[in-house]
Amino acid sequence: MNKILRSIAILVVACCIIPVKGQDVAPMLHAIICCNTTDANIGEAMVRDRTNISNMIQTIATSLDCAYEEFTLVGADCTRDRLTQTIKSLEVGRDDVVFFF
Repeated sequence: MNKILRSIAILVVACCIIPVKGQDVAPMLHAIICCNTTDANIGEAMVRDRTNISNMIQTIATSLDCAYEEFTLVGADCTRDRLTQTIKSLEVGRDDVVFFF
């Protein structure tokens, strides 16, 4: 795993392990992964990065016993409008974590 992905993993873990008092529902980890897989210069790398990030975040959520929800925007869906629509559709609790890539 490269240094950027390792740093992201550490950040997500740090956000998820903060103790919460009086919490009735397990925190949810919401991941929004937006990858321009159709770009001639970076598309192939984005396919690999999407898979790596998704696997890493799922592993972290499982390790921390967090519920997990993933939204993946790839190819033609990787647009500003679709990203904005996805963010607006989130139902985020006060103790949830939202991860963007």
